[in-house]
Amino acid sequence: MRHHDQAAVLFALLAAAVPAQTFVVDANNGPGTNFTTIGAAIAAVPDGAVLRVRAGHYVESSLVIRGKSLAILGDGGVDIEVPALPHPTIELLGPQQSVVLRRLAFRSATPGLTVELRCQLNQGQVRLDSIHGANGTAPLTLVSLRCDWLLVEDCEFGPDPVEITDSRSVFERCMLQGYPVGCVQVGGSAQWVDSTVRGGLWNGQPGSGFYVQATDVRLLGNTVVEGALAPATGTRGVCFRGGGTLRLEPSVTLIGALPWIPQTVQAVNAPMPRVTTGDAALGGAVAAALHGPIGHLGILAVGLPGPAIAVPGAADPTFWQSAPLSLQAIGVPTATQPLASATALPNDPAFLGLQLVWHGVSWAAGTGLQISNPSAYAAHLP
Repeated sequence: MRHHDQAAVLFALLAAAVPAQTFVVDANNGPGTNFTTIGAAIAAVPDGAVLRVRAGHYVESSLVIRGKSLAILGDGGVDIEVPALPHPTIELLGPQQSVVLRRLAFRSATPGLTVELRCQLNQGQVRLDSIHGANGTAPLTLVSLRCDWLLVEDCEFGPDPVEITDSRSVFERCMLQGYPVGCVQVGGSAQWVDSTVRGGLWNGQPGSGFYVQATDVRLLGNTVVEGALAPATGTRGVCFRGGGTLRLEPSVTLIGALPWIPQTVQAVNAPMPRVTTGDAALGGAVAAALHGPIGHLGILAVGLPGPAIAVPGAADPTFWQSAPLSLQAIGVPTATQPLASATALPNDPAFLGLQLVWHGVSWAAGTGLQISNPSAYAAHLP
C-alpha cells in the first residue's frame, strides 16, 4: 500500500474550488449577525452562499430552498420550529447546484406532528448531515422525489417512514425507524452504509424494514435491517417486502421473520468496496478509508462533487467532477488494514462549505471492476 503526498492533492482541489460568501444567522442577534431567521437568509443571500447558524431557537414561517446553491451549517444547538405547512423543502436544483444542511434539529409548531423534510426535482446534490428531531425525540421524516443525488449522513428519522421515489440516494451511518415500515423505496437506487433500518408496530402488527418496488438496493458494511417485534406474540415482521434487486455484503445483519428476503427480490450476497470518512473542522484532517474487498486491488481517491457518471464495466457510478481527481492510496486491503488517507484542511474560514467526495475502486479476476459508495465532507468550523 502506498500513501501519496497530500499537499499537492489539497492544492489542486482548493485551486478548483471557489470560496463562498458567508453570512451569520443568529436568533439572538449577537455581534456580527446578518439575519435573525434562517428563512430570511435563504431568501436574501446569493446563489452559492454559506449560512453559519449560531445556537438558538428559530421560529420559521417558511424554509424553502428553490433553485439556489446553499450551505446551511449549524454551530450546534440549532433548534428550528416550523409550521405544519409549507414543509421544509429543497427543490429544483440545477445540475451544477448543491445544498448542504448540517447540524440542524427540527420540531413542528404543532406538538406531536411529524416534520416532513422534502427534497424534490433536484438535478444537483443534496447533502443532509447530522439532521434529527429536536431534543432527539421530535418526529421527523424525509421524503425524496426525483433527486439525482441525495446524500444523507449521521441522520435520524422516525416514527413515520422515510419515502424515496425515483431518486439516487446514499445513506451513511443513519438510523431509521418507522411504522409500519422503516423505508419505502420506489424506483431509483439506494446505497446504505453502516446504517440501521427498522420497521415498527402498526395496530399491534409487526412491520418490515423495507418496502421496495422496481428499485436497486445496496447494503454495505455493518448495516442492519430489522422487522419489528410484536411483544404480545413474540413475532417479527420481515426484513423486505415488495420487489426489486438487492446487493448486500456478508457483514450486513438481517433480523426478522423468514424468509428475510422474498423471492420477489433478486438478491446477491458478495463483498463490495466500502469507503468511510471521518469528520474534522477547518485546520484539521479528514481521515478516509477503503474497506475491502479483502484481497482485491484497491484505489482510494478524492475529488470535487459532481453528477453521477457511469463507469464502463461497473454496476455503480462515481459522483465526481471529471477533474481534478487525486489518488490517495493504492494497494490491497486486509481484514485489519484498509487503504487509508488523511487530508489536511486549511485553517481559513474562506473555505467554509468546501465539499470533497471520496470513492474507492476495486478489481479482481472473476469479480471485475467495482465502485464504492461515495463518502462526502463539507468544511465547517469547530
